[in-house]
Amino acid sequence: MQFKASTDYGLRAVLYLAAQGHTCSSKNIAQDMSIPRDYLIQLAQLLRNAGIIEARPGKHGGYRWPTTPRRSPYCKW
Repeated sequence: MQFKASTDYGLRAVLYLAAQGHTCSSKNIAQDMSIPRDYLIQLAQLLRNAGIIEARPGKHGGYRWPTTPRRSPYCKW
């Protein structure tokens, strides 16, 4: 099955964050997962607004898998 590029990159980023277990910079995610950094930043904003990942601003900021995932009507926890 072939995914759209945005779906593929989004899944890669989410799985990467879930596996890491700590805050990761967009630079690290982009390098490790072969995702264009500018595109990753746009996707991460959508994922953050949906409550799928958390964003942490600042010098040591980045993205991380939420410690308490938000309940979604699309997924039964």
